[in-house]
Amino acid sequence: MPTPDEYEQYRLLFEHYRLATEDTGRVFDRRERSKDVFIGLNTLLITGVGLLVSQSLQTASWYLPLVLAGIAVVATYINLTWLQQHNSYLGLISLRVAYLQALEERLQSLVDLGEIDTGRYSKRYAAKPTTVGVLKTEQLTFYQTRARIGSSRLDRRLILIFLLAYPTITIFVAVVVYLVQGGLIPAFNLA
Repeated sequence: MPTPDEYEQYRLLFEHYRLATEDTGRVFDRRERSKDVFIGLNTLLITGVGLLVSQSLQTASWYLPLVLAGIAVVATYINLTWLQQHNSYLGLISLRVAYLQALEERLQSLVDLGEIDTGRYSKRYAAKPTTVGVLKTEQLTFYQTRARIGSSRLDRRLILIFLLAYPTITIFVAVVVYLVQGGLIPAFNLA
């Protein structure tokens, strides 16, 4: 039977854990909202580039690649900002998860709950994880050993795709304009 002081210590520690968990959830939500804004900006820019190319390629003017180069510079700045923000969120979330794991271990040391069997575990392990903490069990079960917690490889790949898309489109259009103006291919309309 815990003493009143031990009970109060456990209660305060658990309240701190609960608040830290909620705050970490809000950080995840902010990261997702930020990602949505950057995807929206890129969607708007790609749509504008597509409309511009489809309406202007038939004239084969060098103004089109110059405008696209300007858009590519702006889009690169936007996507590099997104990449930097993404990495900052990953560091913050990883730090918070490590802190929460330490709090879980501290709570477990105060009260022995024993092993909790969820019936689910990774096939990579010969035996079920023996930890009680939710975050530690998730890390052992679902995350690869080298993966950073809270990171999404798809998010990073999407940023890299957007970073490469604008210069690639600009170079392609510049080559087409060069070929049309040199008479090597006929002018055409994409609209």
